[in-house]
Amino acid sequence: DWKRLTDEELISVGSVVLKAIMSVQIDPETREGFFEKKQPLWNDPNKPAKASKKHQEPYYLGFTKVGLKYRDKLQEASDNDSMLPLPMVCPPMDWAPGERGGYLSHVSSKIEAMVHNNSGSEASSIVYDALNRLQRVPFRVNTYILEIQQELLRKTWEVGSFRSYEKDSWTDEFFPVVDSDWLDTLDTESDEYKAEMLKLSKAYHDQKIDEQKAEPPRRVVHMAEQFKDEVFYYPWFLDQRGRLYPTVTGLSPQGADYGKALLKSAKGAPLTDDTRRDLLISIATAGAFEGVDKRDFFERMIWAEKFVQTDRFKAMVEDPMADQLWMEADEPFSFLALCEEYKAVFIDETRSRVYVFFGRDQTCSGVQILSAIIKDPKAAYFTNVVVTEEPKDLYLEVAKEAQELLRDKDWLQAELERREQKRLRLNASRKPDRQIPEKWTFDVDPSVHDRKVNKTQAMTCGYGATSKTRYAAMKKALLKKQKAKEIPNIDASDINIVCKAGLEGMTNAFPAYMDLNKWFKKLATAVLRAGRETITWTTPSGMSVTQEYREPEFKQINTYAAGGGHYAELRLCAGEPAYVETGYGDPKLSKNSSAIAANWTHSLDGSIMQLGLTDVDPEIDVVTVHDCVYTLSGYFGEVIPHFRNAMYNVVTSPVLENLLEENGVADSVDMPEIGELDVSQIKESPYLFC
Repeated sequence: DWKRLTDEELISVGSVVLKAIMSVQIDPETREGFFEKKQPLWNDPNKPAKASKKHQEPYYLGFTKVGLKYRDKLQEASDNDSMLPLPMVCPPMDWAPGERGGYLSHVSSKIEAMVHNNSGSEASSIVYDALNRLQRVPFRVNTYILEIQQELLRKTWEVGSFRSYEKDSWTDEFFPVVDSDWLDTLDTESDEYKAEMLKLSKAYHDQKIDEQKAEPPRRVVHMAEQFKDEVFYYPWFLDQRGRLYPTVTGLSPQGADYGKALLKSAKGAPLTDDTRRDLLISIATAGAFEGVDKRDFFERMIWAEKFVQTDRFKAMVEDPMADQLWMEADEPFSFLALCEEYKAVFIDETRSRVYVFFGRDQTCSGVQILSAIIKDPKAAYFTNVVVTEEPKDLYLEVAKEAQELLRDKDWLQAELERREQKRLRLNASRKPDRQIPEKWTFDVDPSVHDRKVNKTQAMTCGYGATSKTRYAAMKKALLKKQKAKEIPNIDASDINIVCKAGLEGMTNAFPAYMDLNKWFKKLATAVLRAGRETITWTTPSGMSVTQEYREPEFKQINTYAAGGGHYAELRLCAGEPAYVETGYGDPKLSKNSSAIAANWTHSLDGSIMQLGLTDVDPEIDVVTVHDCVYTLSGYFGEVIPHFRNAMYNVVTSPVLENLLEENGVADSVDMPEIGELDVSQIKESPYLFC
């Protein structure tokens, strides 16, 4: 029977609290607190100061100088110790319609929702079963990997995506040696002085960046230390498309290699006739030495068979900090965990079960799924949808097409002419000393266009990625290879031609697949122009998915910001006023058009994982990472066929027809062109997951 306070009572209570806060002293010397009463040095444009009988001057509550200093420290401490979702030492609660699952107690509303960032999607019984299946998988910390990472954290290291930072070792290795006395003798305006200062500035910048990059591994190791003696589980959730995610990040089945390698099965798996073969294939795949991960399973097994018989293998597993071969692997920590398990089980025979997870990944799953749906024979062939004797590589095929264009004299001459026209256009508006020089040569080896350069652009083009985005991805990959000195430096104007060859190479290699992206944009435009507010569809696993993107609405805010010991009117973007988002208006056509391909395709790969998970024997530990299936050695031959069947069921469902009908545009939008392909080969394709 609480009674609501009146305005006068609220003011009285607030005054007491305010006086208590202001009475707190945080600096023993000055006896200053966080806040003090100040007279403003500015006039509030919203509320001009007005004298009253009681108060002749307006005041505001502001930070003291000491308060400003401690404000930043408190914010930093809050950021470091903010609530992080943790694994659970008991199985999470099952999800059910209308019932909360996951953590036993209530946590942040953002964390405890089953479908995050939901716009109206609704799960089906299959989705609930898949989530609950994942939540029942028990884990332990792989203490062998944990001890290695603890050792790495003591100094500065870069192992795969694992970064550690220790000030003294970083300084010894990376900081330039500069004689300060000599530096003082230089003219501060001289080129030599400026060059040295630039070198020092870059070093300080790199040091700060490396320190920040080391924070995620440090947090993951800290979390692993907390749970190293426990059996633990993960709560899982969905995004609005049906993709499955663990709530915990970092020390998680879905994360960087160094995080995944810290996890092992709590119950393990018995040795079977397939265990040794699976483990050898996984060692070769994780190591990826000599490109063996792109070869067939037999060649991978033979490579690993020879490797585990070497003295180097034994030395590496027994003292990985002395023999650092594993650090050069594609997935270094997973590779080392698999090698340690092989030695313990098949060489030392000190272990009679296997515990290390490893994954089999779909080949460019977006292209895989879409090519099977539209029955595009070439795209299906290069994504291993059909039966082949060895794994095929779509990214390499795109690279070959791009290389052919760069070797084509007519194509290259046309690009050089276009470049010259652009140069003349730009120079017309440039000052004489800023003119771009004429260049009619192309000094790049076409082989720079490899699978790494094309991977991201080829993978994302079917998801609605623009040419600009794909161009940027290739340019970034080329610059990364330059920095690693894998290729010579390329002139900026030549990089432009290299990237254009990649864009055209993808279109030339897979024209039917590329046309599908245009079809999705046409579909989204038709749906919204027909008056619908959202785009909806039902996945083959029964989940109802809603895509909703709206134009944001803003309101101008006139306010003041504290910083550097003073207050000033907050102005953004070179004097422009500040705005806050107040809501949403009409559907945003551009975003709906660009996002539909990715969202729809991801909902289908989510369906594949859901259908596969619910079909596998519940006694077998299986974890999914988007389009990758993780299980234990010895189980791959039993698990993977279920996911191949799930893929077949998804791509043979009338998913395109249903998409048109559910959105009321079956009569106004034609179906994309469907080719001829026996998609039943999916059930037998050995490299669909490889």
